[in-house]
Amino acid sequence: MNYLRITRKFTADSKVVCQKHNHVTSVLFNKQKSLNSLDTEMFDSLLENFKNWEKDPETKVVLFEGSGQKAYCAGGDIRALYEEKQKPSPRFKFFRDFFWKEYLSDYCMAKMRPTQVCIFDGIVMGGGYGISSQAPFKIATEHSVFAMPETNLGFFTDVGSAYFLPRLKGSLGMYLALTGSILHGKQLVKAGIANYFVHRERIPELKRKLYQTESVPAIRELVNEFSEEVTGSLEDTEEVEKNFSGVSSVEELFERLKADNSHWAQKKLQAMQKHSPISLKVIFDQLGKGKFMDLEEVFAMEFRLSQNFLEKEDFYEGVRSVLIDKDKNPKWQFRELSEVPNELVNWYFTKSKWEDLDVASQKSLIIS
Repeated sequence: MNYLRITRKFTADSKVVCQKHNHVTSVLFNKQKSLNSLDTEMFDSLLENFKNWEKDPETKVVLFEGSGQKAYCAGGDIRALYEEKQKPSPRFKFFRDFFWKEYLSDYCMAKMRPTQVCIFDGIVMGGGYGISSQAPFKIATEHSVFAMPETNLGFFTDVGSAYFLPRLKGSLGMYLALTGSILHGKQLVKAGIANYFVHRERIPELKRKLYQTESVPAIRELVNEFSEEVTGSLEDTEEVEKNFSGVSSVEELFERLKADNSHWAQKKLQAMQKHSPISLKVIFDQLGKGKFMDLEEVFAMEFRLSQNFLEKEDFYEGVRSVLIDKDKNPKWQFRELSEVPNELVNWYFTKSKWEDLDVASQKSLIIS
């Protein structure tokens, strides 16, 4: 049974800063220049701290937030993966370790004994949400920005998204995954991405009072006291259900959008036509499978997908076009959905060259 050893020491100036406040431990993602994006050093820190939290009976609550006012966490540090690939001799084990540690971190945070509270003040995307998706207290502010933009990066919606996206209302999860559409502020609560809305100016006082709590009922009462009620559905719910509900393929979805002459449908179609055809087709199948999987099975599937995507070029081309050259003109392997062989889509789900990731067993090894 494989387990990645964690040997790095962490200090107050680390990229992940933890502080104890009575029965509450605060966790600060401390990497402002890159919008608090997660790297392997940060995953090591989270896993080491997880071990400590599990064994410390005095730790009742873990509060997660991002440094600065721009982002909670913008996702995984995918630029590091791109830069590694450009080296004369890329360390393919680096790619394996990155996703192994990321998905294990996501799973451990989802299953940890202390109650997880997350403050989504600013950008929360991709891996940033993966760390927090199963938290019972996910707090949005008027500055929250959520998206799963992987189709624009030639990748797939990972970090457990095959579990949490299909479990959103109606066809919303598939819509967010395929379009990469952005949600703001109260929309996160309406969508089920967050479950509380608190104005930014009230967050410091909420935290001060939270440091004095330790039970779930007390936390719920406190957060409710600071929260503003959010009612109603997302503005585009009717359009989403009309076009995304019950489709059997991405091709059928495109046909529906083409037949819908509304400005909304044409705008979404035009956006998706610029995304990686492979990403679109793999994500469609991924979310369809994930709807019937438990969280452990989802992470096993997504680890395979991550390693197989890194064997192909669309991911690196997507990162180049969005983050490196910023020309937003990616040259995908295939230009049209019709060009993507079904056999290739199925291949992405097959076993990679690495051992499969069993997150439950790895979690047990960490705390043993």
